[in-house]
Amino acid sequence: LLLNIRPRGDGSVPEEQERRLSAVGAWLETHGESIYGVERLPGAFFPAGRIARKAETLYLHAFYWPGTVMRVPDVPKRMVNWAPGRTVLSGEILTTGMSVRCGWDGSTLVLDGLPASPPDKADTVICVSPAGV
Repeated sequence: LLLNIRPRGDGSVPEEQERRLSAVGAWLETHGESIYGVERLPGAFFPAGRIARKAETLYLHAFYWPGTVMRVPDVPKRMVNWAPGRTVLSGEILTTGMSVRCGWDGSTLVLDGLPASPPDKADTVICVSPAGV
């Protein structure tokens, strides 16, 4: 994580930049598990955003909100050792703690029951892992 600020000559930080840093800090407090210690997956894009992984857990960073259903194509082949149709998954929106229904359509991961609008306008993160992990 890299941040660039311009402190004043006396070392103080302008109020606007301080507000932005505080907002980033608040976001990281809730979403830090999706940033720190994760593996960036080259080519791990899906229509709504990008994917990071930590062990068998995926973090779906949704920059474009799809509505109440999100589809993530070709998950097992590219990212984790899950068996499509057999691995039971659980999902959670990190901002709200809301549970998300996860299922399979072939090798496409389908998240259903999402809110109509994004809980976090900049980057809503959904944590998906095998049930019990």
